[in-house]
Amino acid sequence: MLVRWYNPAMMRHDRYRCVFLDWHGTLSTDRLWGHHPGFAALAAPLFAPTGDLAALLLPWLRGALASEAVVRALAEAGGVAYAPALREFIVGCRRTALVSAEIPPLIAALRGRGVTVAIATDNTDAFARWTVPSLGLGRLVDAILCSSDLGAVKPDTDDCGRSLFFDAFLRRAGLGPGESVLLDDSPDAGGRIAAFGIDYHRITPATGGLVPALRRLAHGGPRRGM
Repeated sequence: MLVRWYNPAMMRHDRYRCVFLDWHGTLSTDRLWGHHPGFAALAAPLFAPTGDLAALLLPWLRGALASEAVVRALAEAGGVAYAPALREFIVGCRRTALVSAEIPPLIAALRGRGVTVAIATDNTDAFARWTVPSLGLGRLVDAILCSSDLGAVKPDTDDCGRSLFFDAFLRRAGLGPGESVLLDDSPDAGGRIAAFGIDYHRITPATGGLVPALRRLAHGGPRRGM
């Protein structure tokens, strides 16, 4: 499949029938235990280059581990009691906030123009259990694609190169190449997302973050018909 790269400044507001929004680093910048300095350091081993605790991250994201098991392992390694670590972990998940109060009206404007808006996140079971209900995300967007529910992170493919994360949704929605875009803070390593037929717009401080990109999509002009 042809891989297309788009200059962020040239993102076509009239091209898309569906906008996928990444969660961490895009819709929200909150971190695990970020609200509680006494527990915030517990998460660091998950994101280390190597180590037994770092090896838990992908299985957790793919839904093979529950949050309780991961929090217990992190608490034991950090020398803190499991019960308060889990309690504050849940509190942090529920307190997660969007990066801007402008996000909900911009998403509503997109949906009002007939554009499907979906959260697409490599995330753990904690997201669906505590963050989604606390923030009312099920009402904010049309769909939520979460790796822990799908058993696959965004770059994962089957033996035929089809996306294990996006393919079923793209087929159900009848979305062809170039009819959807993913707004994400991470680079599209190897052009994998673009190879799925999804345009890729990287959200960075240099491009002003998510709000300007959503403004262009929501208010940039008339959209091509469904």
